[in-house]
Amino acid sequence: MRILDIIEAKRYAQRTQLLRPHDTIEFAANLLVTNDVGAAVVCDDVDGVVGILSERDILKGLVLYGPAVMTRRSHELMQPFVMYCSPEDTLAYAAMAMRKDGVRHLAVLEGSCALGVVGLRDLLAHNAKSA
Repeated sequence: MRILDIIEAKRYAQRTQLLRPHDTIEFAANLLVTNDVGAAVVCDDVDGVVGILSERDILKGLVLYGPAVMTRRSHELMQPFVMYCSPEDTLAYAAMAMRKDGVRHLAVLEGSCALGVVGLRDLLAHNAKSA
């Protein structure tokens, strides 16, 4: 099974997992909660993918800035080094990459284009359906 199978199964959610660098953390948190996802890829018009912002990044921001974190911008809390996979990678490869890099989310990139995010929860859910 390929990552593409997960992307296609949650196509609508994938489009909602993209943020802009200047989106507020309030906007980002609402996007994550509303769409029941744990991370979003941060993209700009010049460089394409510039980072990834997760629930954990927002929690760290809350500890650093308190309630004022909600007015901060995505680029201030995002992780600039994006671990990623391709749509053609297998679920096993993605799981191995997550474990190796100690992350729970991978950006799914096709060339320089972000298709969305695949999370550990997606891999587990897909495996449960297959069993």
